[in-house]
Amino acid sequence: MKLFNKMILISFLFLNIRCTIFEIIFSPKSEGKVLFGYMDKKGKETIPPKYKKAHPFKEDLASVKYENNLWGFIDKKDNRVIEANYFDAKEFSEGLAAVKVNDAYSAKNWGYVNKTGEMVISPSFYSAGEFRNGIARVTLEYTKRSGFANHLHGYINKEGKIIATDKDRTTSLERDNHSYADGLLPVKTPDGWGFQNLAGEMITKDSYYEIRSFSEGMAAVAVNIDSPDTLKKFSDLIGGVPGSVLSIVSGTNTLILWGYINTTGKLVIPFTYLQVTPFKNGFAVVNNLKVDPISKGGYFFINKKGENQYNASFDFAKGFSSGLACVTSTPDERGNTKSYYINPTGKKALDSVDGRELFSCEPFSDGVAFIRTSETFQKDQNSFAEFTYREGYIDNKGNPIYPLSIQKDFDGLRTFSNGMAMFNRYFKN
Repeated sequence: MKLFNKMILISFLFLNIRCTIFEIIFSPKSEGKVLFGYMDKKGKETIPPKYKKAHPFKEDLASVKYENNLWGFIDKKDNRVIEANYFDAKEFSEGLAAVKVNDAYSAKNWGYVNKTGEMVISPSFYSAGEFRNGIARVTLEYTKRSGFANHLHGYINKEGKIIATDKDRTTSLERDNHSYADGLLPVKTPDGWGFQNLAGEMITKDSYYEIRSFSEGMAAVAVNIDSPDTLKKFSDLIGGVPGSVLSIVSGTNTLILWGYINTTGKLVIPFTYLQVTPFKNGFAVVNNLKVDPISKGGYFFINKKGENQYNASFDFAKGFSSGLACVTSTPDERGNTKSYYINPTGKKALDSVDGRELFSCEPFSDGVAFIRTSETFQKDQNSFAEFTYREGYIDNKGNPIYPLSIQKDFDGLRTFSNGMAMFNRYFKN
């Protein structure tokens, strides 16, 4: 796809978005509303758009927000399974879902219900995350110091018992990228972030500026090179970064670099990258474009040794799922890029659907992926090229699960989860 044509498309979409937002906000008539519904893998609208907000289906249930602004849970036949009694509700995970019982600010109003709606962990937390491997991260305390919020986070088991707490407070609420995995808990310390085991023993010697949860025995950790002293401290652990970039680091310029540690706390991949993803199927997608502007493409796949797995880089890349990874090629001399899927050997596996070139692609979820195809035609040599775009879902063989559509049957399509995809639609009053 030519860069010029991409820019036209993006500009067109941006103008449409601006016009839509202007119409919604400034229309002298009633504003209208956006409502959410669900479709199945046959492209059938199984639950019509009627909810003010909604979350994906997990464990055969979905939390939805009704017209009265309260949340409840429905099944795939749109039956209300758990009454709408909550001011907020998250997705089910490991048989439990976090719910908010009142709208009071800075109050312990989050607890957990089971699939019958029974409150099995009483509201005792300022925020509550999903259970993963039997443990959930929650906010235990909330205070204000000098006008800023201070939160103390910790971890609970399915009985609601606190099994670990951070060693220092943070100004932010619970985040999904801090969760229990591979027997280790991300914890905040006075000097930064680290990992501890369930016995309370820290396995990391250094404290990091930021960390991500473990996946496949590896965790991404970051250092903030904000001064010559910090640079000197980590100089032996930094790799692959041009010296000219690091030499300009001072107290007013910062450079956040990511590397990876193993479950013993050892740094096995040096601090090299600006962006990282968790390891999946043995590979992680990383980016060093901002550090190394000479690089033709900033995204590439590394193995657990930190090696560029395919000796190739991409304009953009997303991790493997269902045996395929979506990538965008680096621009050619005309600025053209192409989107396609590669297999674990790095070879191109899928670049067209129904004979039409892929325009964009997304990772697979629940066995299917959302894609757009493009078709170019020109009436004559003196006319501009015109494009037709189709969109829909494919399986990992490249087969559409239902015919791709030129016109959007569903607005705001989301990825599939638990056999259902959420969508939204705007209705004018």
